[in-house]
Amino acid sequence: MLMTLGTGAIMWTESKMPARWYELLRERMQVEKERMRVIKDGIIVENDRLEEFLTVAQSLDRQMLQVMRQAIAEVLAREEISRPQAA
Repeated sequence: MLMTLGTGAIMWTESKMPARWYELLRERMQVEKERMRVIKDGIIVENDRLEEFLTVAQSLDRQMLQVMRQAIAEVLAREEISRPQAA
């Protein structure tokens, strides 16, 4: 559910995102863990793998953002339907 704050900002108050978002988050965390392993003391030790991890991370980030946008759009659509129409 979205809640409008007094400043006009909108805050997400839903306690759960769709299950797909959590799946993506787990994958993204694993990629970040692996990315951190290829960097030792600030030095990239496996450049090829780092580029691969960054590419995968960007893809997962885009997918997560899309799932978030869809979830928010669904809430906004439900709110619009349930809002009484002014005559």
